[in-house]
Amino acid sequence: MAVQQYQSDEQAAEFFELASDLEMQAVELREALDVIQTMLSNITELYPESLSYEDGDDE
Repeated sequence: MAVQQYQSDEQAAEFFELASDLEMQAVELREALDVIQTMLSNITELYPESLSYEDGDDE
């Protein structure tokens, strides 16, 4: 019985360690995506108004 309890405790510890690792990876990914979003926003702010007309005519 003690062996079974030990295995359950070990599996639970591994499970929570994995969950913690995944949470850390998700936070890192979110931070990286925030950087990318900021860069893309900065780039789109540079979009010249003259290119916004589909037919090339100025109003």
